[in-house]
Amino acid sequence: MVDGSQNYPIWVACRGNPDLRRPSDFLKFYRVIRVPRRRSRRAVVGGPVGRSVEKAMIATLDNFGLRSSVMQLSTVMNLCRTFERAGLAFWVDGGWGVDALLGEQTRPHSDLDLAMHFADISGVQRALESLGYERLNRPEDRVWNPVQQHPTDGSVDLHGFVRDASGNGVLGEPSENSMYPAGALGGVGMLGDVAVRCIAAPFVLQFRNGFEPRAVDHHDVAALCTRFDLERPSRFV
Repeated sequence: MVDGSQNYPIWVACRGNPDLRRPSDFLKFYRVIRVPRRRSRRAVVGGPVGRSVEKAMIATLDNFGLRSSVMQLSTVMNLCRTFERAGLAFWVDGGWGVDALLGEQTRPHSDLDLAMHFADISGVQRALESLGYERLNRPEDRVWNPVQQHPTDGSVDLHGFVRDASGNGVLGEPSENSMYPAGALGGVGMLGDVAVRCIAAPFVLQFRNGFEPRAVDHHDVAALCTRFDLERPSRFV
């Protein structure tokens, strides 16, 4: 266990955790013990990612040989610029999408989730391969949802959709009812100095309310509701 300082979280990991099948799984199972927020008396899960947090996190990752699971903002910015130069349309989803809406990185991330037109998946994969990201061959992966892994710079989770007549971005077979609803891809934000399109805040809340929240979900939802004056979803009240 590593304590960054009395003002920052303690990052906890278990060497024998069966859920840690690969390095990028690590951050999905961390537990934040305590994080204060500036200018607030309320202690909530999540908070700004300062140097002390990063040092504590990296020390913990080093202890478990999992340092490759940290994805740096500079890496994400470079990926976004690479896709733009290649003329590939994409929308940032997941935790980085939340940080794009907030205009700053607020927590560590192990991967980058991207939405894109299904027809562009192969082009995005070629761009990723040129940067050292190789496709993971896992039985559970779908043709519209491949994952590309880098030895040191995290992974990229692709979500290829097809627009239907109503403007929804359908993922997989329509009968599976998995989609980006019309309007969900209308968000805009900043990752460093790179302007990106992303999932709009109300739809992020809707998506996160669809499963049992983790610590990172509580962090992201609290930050979005505060920034955009949105009502908390039922699982986060």
